[in-house]
Amino acid sequence: EALLAAEDTALQWLPGEQTGDALTDTIVAGCRPWLERIRAGAGADADEFARQVLAAHAGFQVLCALRAGPWGVDGLNARIAEALQRAGLIPATTVWYAGRPVLVTRNDYGLGLMNGDIGLCLPLADGDGGTRLRVAFPGADDPARVRWLAPSRLQAVDTVFAMTVHKSQGSEFGHVALVLPERPSPILSRELLYTGITRARARLTLACAGGAGVLRQCVARRVVRAGGLLGYA
Repeated sequence: EALLAAEDTALQWLPGEQTGDALTDTIVAGCRPWLERIRAGAGADADEFARQVLAAHAGFQVLCALRAGPWGVDGLNARIAEALQRAGLIPATTVWYAGRPVLVTRNDYGLGLMNGDIGLCLPLADGDGGTRLRVAFPGADDPARVRWLAPSRLQAVDTVFAMTVHKSQGSEFGHVALVLPERPSPILSRELLYTGITRARARLTLACAGGAGVLRQCVARRVVRAGGLLGYA
């Protein structure tokens, strides 16, 4: 109750029907800074361009409690891409395009990529007056170092305009839009909510398609561990 009643400019609460257009507007506004930086072009220093875009991208992230369903990662990634296309921020063409954020889903030791790494597909000048697409990842040991890979080399990646709370553990973002589904789920718990909220450094948008009732049930359910097994109370 205190969370919902708080008059805090750092918190945006979007219950029920407000999880439609209002959430879409929030997401487009959150993605716009880094997508517009991409559209401005790389300039002479490709690595500096990538660092700027990666830093801007870390300013906003959509997190979902679930993977499946209209309010899970799969449904939201598709709807976010459509909204960004309508806003003219990404093209409506191929699988690989400038501005596609990707999440590595399987360790690839040959490429030095780990499950959970996030990269951005960026346009670089090819020397013949055109552009080529390359995916930029922050360095594993030195985030200031940029690793560039051709999209064709990435076989285990997902588009990641939205990601699960579980996948976000260990990461922080300036502004997080945390999306809960329209009905209760065994996955929803106080611990999941806490993890999602604490990924936000400065601002939180809490969107719950099921309204305050689903949020209260999420807060009431606690993860318990007994005999090495994970359960809920």
